[in-house]
Amino acid sequence: MTGFTRNAEGVGSPRLPDPVVLSRGNVRLEPLTLEHVQGLHNALSDPDVWQWLQYPQPVDETGTGVLVVRAVEQQEQNLRRPFAICVEGAVVGTTSYWDSDIFSSGIEIGATFIGKPWWRTHVNTTAKLLMLEHAFETCGYERVALKTDVANTRSAAAIARLGATPEGVLRHHLLRPDGTWRDSVIFSILVEEWPAARAKLEEALAVRSNGGGVA
Repeated sequence: MTGFTRNAEGVGSPRLPDPVVLSRGNVRLEPLTLEHVQGLHNALSDPDVWQWLQYPQPVDETGTGVLVVRAVEQQEQNLRRPFAICVEGAVVGTTSYWDSDIFSSGIEIGATFIGKPWWRTHVNTTAKLLMLEHAFETCGYERVALKTDVANTRSAAAIARLGATPEGVLRHHLLRPDGTWRDSVIFSILVEEWPAARAKLEEALAVRSNGGGVA
């Protein structure tokens, strides 16, 4: 499908991609369903995973199931396309496309949760490469945005390494689970920047395959 179309007046109308399976090597992104709940709960059991997220850590599989049901409902409302991130068949996390701004010429990648054992491996880099490739090369979006808590310097550095450009800070953007306000820093990659960003991602994956460290 085409992700970004223009009407007779030349006004852009973004829409989310259709649900799809994306894969490369041993990493597979597949539409998130209730069948992923147990694996997702087990993969995200470390409290460090939830430190900067806007949701409190679920105490049991039922709580994780509530988050998955919410994601599926948002998909049915065409607000979100959630994926389960799988490595060699095991669920290790989740990520999503978002239609976070109906007036935008693009979409957002966000709600990325990856289990701590897979931090600083090829998993996040591969997932982002697959999603950016699909957004730009298959769906034809003009831009892809990414956001993180301004205090989460680890995440911000990882987004910058994707080749994304910081655009600014959204003040008091979201409430954290502890009731404090989160300021969010927003990044973007434009379609004309994608070839250079793709080269950086491919280089990062090559370093990882040779034993180097990549977020």
